[in-house]
Amino acid sequence: MRIYQFEITSICNLGCDYCPQKALRRPKLHMSREIFDRVVEFPFFFNIACGHHFGEPLLHPDLLYIAERCREKGLFFGFSTNAELLTMDILDDLVKAGLSWIKISFHTERAERIYREIIDRYPMLPVLTSELDYIHDWAGQVDVSRVHSKHIYSSSEDSGSGDCIFHVEDLCVIDSEGRILACCMDAHGVSTMATITDMTEVEFMNMKNNLYFHLCRRCHIKAAEIKGEYNLFETLAKKAEDFLMQPR
Repeated sequence: MRIYQFEITSICNLGCDYCPQKALRRPKLHMSREIFDRVVEFPFFFNIACGHHFGEPLLHPDLLYIAERCREKGLFFGFSTNAELLTMDILDDLVKAGLSWIKISFHTERAERIYREIIDRYPMLPVLTSELDYIHDWAGQVDVSRVHSKHIYSSSEDSGSGDCIFHVEDLCVIDSEGRILACCMDAHGVSTMATITDMTEVEFMNMKNNLYFHLCRRCHIKAAEIKGEYNLFETLAKKAEDFLMQPR
């Protein structure tokens, strides 16, 4: 088993209709230092530490500590943000601490402006983006019938074919409570397999993600996406390493 992403926080400063975070059926909280310090002892996919799941990472009070610890562990730390709380001073502090990439979700016009400021200030920093022109319903967890977007993907039973990279590569998500989830689509923690604080590193590495549940039948991220995920993570790891090697 390897970690695909870990949830720094399940708290968000927005309440978007197209995101299941607003109606989470589990506690909304920050990941504790105790759980985080345990998480970074375990292997990550391509050594990329994605610090997001359902929540806004910039809300976490220990974000600089998280960035520092990830760098100490040889991990390429970054996260997806709506950028509402991001300033260049905060970004400077994060880069000094060990941030090696970031993803900006274009929720607002401000996010697009921040994106341009980032690439001007740090031309070598890998900056990913998420466009809201394409909205999906999180495998049926969100009603997107009233959401306005250019392209809306509404899932159905048996949508897509093949398997997803989580099963092929035995990947998982660690939520803010330290639970090991089988799926990156799982907003409510229904695919919990174990708890990270109860596992040794050997036990974790020997785990298999063989859990198939109701979201799998409606998920569109399957076989066709696997090659793209490999390419994304491999390319991101190389660019993040190059960025960290730059003199400050």
